[in-house]
Amino acid sequence: MTFNSIFDDGNITARCKSQEKKHKAMLIHPGALGDCILTLHLCDFIKSHMRIDVLDYVGNIDHIALFPGKTVVDKTRSINSIDFSKLFIDPSEFSPDNEPKLVADLAGYDWIFNFIGDKGGNFEKNLISTLYHTTSGDVVTLGAKPPAEYAHHISKFHIDDLVNEKYAAIEAFTPPEDWKFDFEKPTINLSDSQKANGEKLLHKYLPNTDHPTIIIAPGSGSIEKNWHIDNYKQLALDLKDKKTNVLFILGPSELERMKPSEIDTLKKIAPTVSSLNTIELTELISNADVFIGNDSGVSHLSGATGISTVAIFGKTNPATYSPIGPKVKIVEQSSSAFAQYSKDAVDELVNITTEVLK
Repeated sequence: MTFNSIFDDGNITARCKSQEKKHKAMLIHPGALGDCILTLHLCDFIKSHMRIDVLDYVGNIDHIALFPGKTVVDKTRSINSIDFSKLFIDPSEFSPDNEPKLVADLAGYDWIFNFIGDKGGNFEKNLISTLYHTTSGDVVTLGAKPPAEYAHHISKFHIDDLVNEKYAAIEAFTPPEDWKFDFEKPTINLSDSQKANGEKLLHKYLPNTDHPTIIIAPGSGSIEKNWHIDNYKQLALDLKDKKTNVLFILGPSELERMKPSEIDTLKKIAPTVSSLNTIELTELISNADVFIGNDSGVSHLSGATGISTVAIFGKTNPATYSPIGPKVKIVEQSSSAFAQYSKDAVDELVNITTEVLK
């Protein structure tokens, strides 16, 4: 063995790299499915431009369980598994010495990106002191919603908010001229095997897939965001007349709000699926030719996977809260056409969906 070969040994290089400290970050977000999906561009920015090797996401596990393996997020954890309630008290009454489990939960993170409480509030102050008990990391509290005067999308706001708070630190990692923002790229990417799982699930409800498949989710977390259900019923009937397969998806909110007779009516129009977890839902939607829905978490999910997504907006502002992705079409409707049955509104959606299918 030559002198040079000792130092050129790839195994030595690999061992050195394996011993390097991995830079870890935690993002804490207590929001709904759509809120969490709209932070994925922020997650991408953090990992790409702040030299973060491992990003853990803490939130409602029902909403974020799909992230590892499909997004830039490496690990998820239920927000209920960490007792954050202790951090709301007055800092003068809080001591990390009295909270060993909380200290252990936060130990080892170089950065914590937090969406709970106010900037400079009790929660943030106690979060900082808990992290500092073991780690010289940094805590950044970010706003859950943009101010009224903010004129861009919320996904951009999250990044702008971080940059405004920590410009110098981010610049030290990556010069601003190298900062990249691509809000149209999919943030949820499925493997072939994951798409195959969704295809099997789709065939369970739609055995005949010779025609284009349109998945419709007529609900959302807020009834005010829902296009009138009679519009969805007629839309499904009209689309079936155009030789398409239609599948309804109902979430927990719809199952609570809708009467059994209303659900039965949907089932008579088209197969209806409910009680899917977010992983099953993502895999199923990935096999649709078109997804149609309201300003809802499922619409954000569809847009983020890169599926052709038609999102219907009434009261909420799509400039700020629309699903984002490479194939998202936003349809804004007047209050009257949105909140009650409108044949003209249905015809508009039929025409738009037909164009998207071409």
